[in-house]
Amino acid sequence: SPTSSARGPVAAVVETAEGEVWASEAGRFFEVLPDGSEGRSLPGFDPAPSILTAAPGGFLFAVAGGVYQVRTSGDAAAEQVLALGPAVEPRALRVGPEGGTWLTTYGDGLFQISAGEVRQFTTESGLNSDYLGWLNFSTDRSGRPSVRINSNQGLLSILLEDLLDPDTRNVPQLLFSHESEGPSGALLDCGTILLPTLNGLLGYSLGENFPPRSPPLTVVDAVVVNGRAMDDPGGFLREATVHGSADIDVGFKATAMPSSAEATFSYRML
Repeated sequence: SPTSSARGPVAAVVETAEGEVWASEAGRFFEVLPDGSEGRSLPGFDPAPSILTAAPGGFLFAVAGGVYQVRTSGDAAAEQVLALGPAVEPRALRVGPEGGTWLTTYGDGLFQISAGEVRQFTTESGLNSDYLGWLNFSTDRSGRPSVRINSNQGLLSILLEDLLDPDTRNVPQLLFSHESEGPSGALLDCGTILLPTLNGLLGYSLGENFPPRSPPLTVVDAVVVNGRAMDDPGGFLREATVHGSADIDVGFKATAMPSSAEATFSYRML
């Protein structure tokens, strides 16, 4: 982590396509150099954005009110690429294989930003739910890209060409059903998808079978810290960060009275 004693809490970290590492804190973004010291600094937002993703020339971030692009080669302020209403809750942000920017929201469906145009996908256009979280992209055996989305109903999948077809109302396939409302998730190199749910951290291995027939694996179950169960429904798993291909950090939260408690654990996937 950066060595500056003046640094406040870091909300998120992103590595750009150029290999630069940037962190977000209240009021600014700053570069983290290989030795842990701080490099360049760019104007940011307060509160600090926690939804960041790499993009050509820099990175994108989402906050209440919009999606913004930061070009790390200059010192200009962030440029807004999508305006959102104050009630819209952004959850996950990613650049798709077709070059567009994709944003999931909790209650307003899915947005795509491509070549200056914005499209919104909701239950009216075929999605199973408007309450979405983590998303990622994969390809089938024919090389066709599909988007995987974690909704409050479960893990969804739909071919990108079907989703973008304006003449077709395509319903995504519900791969697995579970309760979840978090924006986090992880895709391991082996193809297993890790998703935090109200039942614990579940692993979905799609393998060669599509749709998969085997039930998900409970990777991390309830944890007890100082006699307190970290599995309260009001404090579901909130982080699943992959380091390389095997290590994950998982944050648990319990909301037992009189005070809440949080804990983060590191796990090695074997």
